[in-house]
Parts: sequence; structure tokens; C-alpha cells
Amino acid sequence: MPSTQKLLTPPGDEPPRVPTGPHLVRRVPYLAGQFLLYLVMFQIYKMVRMQFIPHDESVAYRHAKDILHLEEQLGLMFELDLQRWVLDQGDWLITFFNNVYAYYMWGFQFGMLFLAFMALPRYRYMRRAFFISMAIATPMYLIYPLAPPRFMEPYGWPFMDTLAVYGRTTFSRPAS
Repeated sequence: MPSTQKLLTPPGDEPPRVPTGPHLVRRVPYLAGQFLLYLVMFQIYKMVRMQFIPHDESVAYRHAKDILHLEEQLGLMFELDLQRWVLDQGDWLITFFNNVYAYYMWGFQFGMLFLAFMALPRYRYMRRAFFISMAIATPMYLIYPLAPPRFMEPYGWPFMDTLAVYGRTTFSRPAS
């Protein structure tokens, strides 16, 4: 059993390389299994969010208002200015960010598989970091549900729901 220190220490700095011979043959089923692992874990994450988050949305909106008020009090409310700046750059930038938001998980999965193919020790370290962060983040949806800023326009913060305006995705606000 590896020590906790070893699990949390990044691997040595060895150059990435393409596996050859028997290493390549063994790596392909491993990659397929890892891809399935990420798909299953993402579905579990979505299921936990759907099953265990309180269905009373007013709690998430109340928490979001509290966070926005706190940001204002601390002088950290930059999100509106940042969104306005991005909107002023043209539709292309918003469309780009909407696509990143909607499809980042596929890019993440293929990036991780590429890392697993080219640098297995680094991949294992990054996989552990990802699963630890998911284990920490997922219960936060239950403990402190939070509506995203893009849904806060009816509550006095003039954010634009760019996903609804520039292209509806599965992450857009449901129609009321």
C-alpha cells in the first residue's frame, strides 16, 4: 500500500513518450477502461446532483444572492464588468465560451486519455487529483446549493444568460 505522501506527490519529471510493443498493446484496453470510468463517474456526479440537491430552487437563489452581496461588500464584484467586456467583444467570444462550457468535459476526457497514453505516471497523479476534487465538490451541492450568476437577472443583478440568448444547450435555464 503506497503511503499518502507518495500518492499526493507528483511523479518525477520524465519526458512523455509513445508506448511501443507490448506496452502499446496493454495500454489500449487500459485507455478504454479509463474512458468508461470517466463516463460512469460523470453520470454518478450528475445523478447525485439531481437526486440529492433540494428541489426547492429558492434555497439556491437565496444562497446566490448572499454570495453576490458578500462579493459587493468585499469589493470583489467583477463578474458583471467581465461579462459586459466579453459581450462587447462580439458574438464570436460568447459563442466560444458557451461551447467551452457545454463541451469541456469531452475535451477533459480526451486530454486525460492522451496523458494516460503518453505519460502514465503523470496521468495517475492527475486522475487522483480529479477524483479527490470531485469527492470534495460533489457534497457541496447538497450542503450549499447555489444558482449561477446567469440566472440572477430577476433578482437585481443584470447578468445575461448567454446560453439562452446565444444558443440553448442542456445547461440552459429550464423554461418556466
